[in-house]
Amino acid sequence: MMQTYPLLQSQMGVFLDTIKYPKVMQYNLPSYAFLGEDMDADRLERTIRTIFEKRRELHLAFMIDDEGNPCQYFNPDMRFKVERKKMTEKECMDYIHNGFVRPFDIFGNEALFRSEIIETEKGYYVLFDMYHLACDGMSYTPNFTAVDFPKAWNGEDLGDMSYGMVEAAIAEQASFGTKQYQKAKQIYAEKFAGMDFATLSRDVANPVGKMIRERAFLPIAQVDSWCKENGIAVNLLFQAAFSYAVSVILREDKIAYHTVNHGRIDKRLRNAYGMYVCSVPILSSIEPGMTVRDYIMSFRRELISTIRNMVYPFNHLCTDLGMTPGLSFNFQAIQGWDETLHVGEKAFQGAQPDRGDVFSDLCAFIFLYKDQYEIRMESSDALNSRKTMRMVADAIKNALLNMMENIDGQLTKISILSEEEENEILQLSVGKKLEYDTSETFPELFIKQAEKTPD
Repeated sequence: MMQTYPLLQSQMGVFLDTIKYPKVMQYNLPSYAFLGEDMDADRLERTIRTIFEKRRELHLAFMIDDEGNPCQYFNPDMRFKVERKKMTEKECMDYIHNGFVRPFDIFGNEALFRSEIIETEKGYYVLFDMYHLACDGMSYTPNFTAVDFPKAWNGEDLGDMSYGMVEAAIAEQASFGTKQYQKAKQIYAEKFAGMDFATLSRDVANPVGKMIRERAFLPIAQVDSWCKENGIAVNLLFQAAFSYAVSVILREDKIAYHTVNHGRIDKRLRNAYGMYVCSVPILSSIEPGMTVRDYIMSFRRELISTIRNMVYPFNHLCTDLGMTPGLSFNFQAIQGWDETLHVGEKAFQGAQPDRGDVFSDLCAFIFLYKDQYEIRMESSDALNSRKTMRMVADAIKNALLNMMENIDGQLTKISILSEEEENEILQLSVGKKLEYDTSETFPELFIKQAEKTPD
């Protein structure tokens, strides 16, 4: 008889969304890299197949049991093939952005992991796509790209992982209803009473639209040097800049949004494949007289609180408090967590292709990109416009730079505009100079106008 297992709550939202929007590619995790001409394609294919065969989470399949509950199981007959293709460079780029990423059938017999090797006149490309039900960002990078790939390429043993997603799901189920769970539930009920998650999106009946992106960049050296000098963690600075920018845009001193935790607090999961990343709620509060430093450090307490209360899942919170997820912030600018693919001794810069239709609200991601921090905004174009996304990306950047200029100054005096934008607005406000008799009073002017136009 087939052995089935419950889903992690981090998987549950993805599962239900997939049922609701089966053709949408919001939860695909695609990537590609150009490997050049000097590449052994056969060895490359063997490397990919070795990783698939060794990592059991890549063999997970999903079903709904007789009682109507979602569950997962290991499918020993899972189909997986590394496709090999030849194309022109132009055809390849068009395929990467408009053909490779496609929906996964979560109830089918095909692996929730795809890979293709494409040869063009310039050299070889390798393409990957993992589905979020079976993998998360940390499964792909660094575990897949920086650990397993170079080992498999060199013929090294990848080792077995006996504790993974199904074991974590069983342990999670056992935690529901415990004293710790009930305590966390009460803490969140009091903390977010009467609130909903912040959003800038349009109110639409159908959120599905084309994924759009906008970006802003900051020099890594400038930000890191300042953070080291002031004893501030980089992730807290970016989170504070995001939170403050959104608060100013919405004109709200308190806003709620969600961020993510990698979900691998249990050290047995650090190198495991699977969907462990979980959303956690954040409350941003601008208090009277608060300094920039105070505000930044408040997010350290917020993040510690989310770790302490992780036993109470995000989707339980949304259901219990009637809250609808909106804006999100994700800091992924961690060394070793970039999109670089390590093939033997060589490293190749990875990139994310377009994903097609999604239904996500505005998401802010912080990535490493060469020598810069990338502020990447993503959303469904049914919910947010490029103009809005560009504005938010620039507001985060400006807020961060202005915070760095006045770390111990009053928070509410921090601008989310650049100096050039402020000057433009000041010029708009100057208006046309008019000459008039300043000795005349308003009643006198009113009487004159009444006599001039008595009707």
